[in-house]
Amino acid sequence: MPVPPFVVQIGAMDGVRFDLLHPHLIEGGWRGVLAEPLPDMFERLRETYAEHPELTLANCAIADYDGTLTLERIKPEIVASGLIREEALGMASAFKDDRFRKEIIASGHYPDAANDYVESVDVACLTLPHFLEQHGITEIHVMMIDTEGADWMIARQLDLDRFRPSLVCLEYHHLSGDDMRDCCAKFLKHGYQFALCQEDNENLLFYLGR
Repeated sequence: MPVPPFVVQIGAMDGVRFDLLHPHLIEGGWRGVLAEPLPDMFERLRETYAEHPELTLANCAIADYDGTLTLERIKPEIVASGLIREEALGMASAFKDDRFRKEIIASGHYPDAANDYVESVDVACLTLPHFLEQHGITEIHVMMIDTEGADWMIARQLDLDRFRPSLVCLEYHHLSGDDMRDCCAKFLKHGYQFALCQEDNENLLFYLGR
């Protein structure tokens, strides 16, 4: 019987909403480590996979240093009230570029409401190599990254000479043109092909050709 794939998911949220991996993890017996930094989302993630001991859950962010990271997010109660679209639930960013305030304004709310709708959360963080080492990860078949613009910062740390995931999926629409070019160059150099995920048109898929 084939060994189920091993997954590393960075930015797992609650394990259900907008999650391409969820059906495979629930029904396919896939193994892996799932990281989610926000405490409330992590508790929901634990509930989602409470009956799946083959999955290890980590309450941390991935950064380019070890320590503590300050994330900004739209307050969950604001999303629950219906004032902001559901896609904003669980979204968090370490980038100080007002992306959430822009989201609020784009949703039809006045700029002066933006500060009231956003909160800061301090979370633990690790570099990707230290995260993989901490969890004893020696092979990766599928890697999913969804971190509101930090995707390339994380993917940049993946040692493709040591790990050869069959599939790497990352969100691309927050990346700058330079980051997109550098990201594609890294994977192409190591023999990967890439395509746009047709299911959501928001993710790039890097895959090893046969």
